[in-house]
Amino acid sequence: MDKARVTGKMDEIAGKTKQKLGHVTRNTRLEAEGTVQLLKGKIESAVGEIKDAVHDANVEARGRSGTQKKRYVKD
Repeated sequence: MDKARVTGKMDEIAGKTKQKLGHVTRNTRLEAEGTVQLLKGKIESAVGEIKDAVHDANVEARGRSGTQKKRYVKD
């Protein structure tokens, strides 16, 4: 899992928390900050997913072309 996915998920959780806390306390600034952080987290998570997909595609392509490094097992 890419680091961007993890930090994105943390931003999503923190943003959602700020958003709800801002709503409960009627603090529109905190609610807006939470919305921005939530969206930032979603974008970062999406970037991480794309990075993972590209990585997986590269690994799969290397496996098909035979250029993958061979691993030897010692007995």
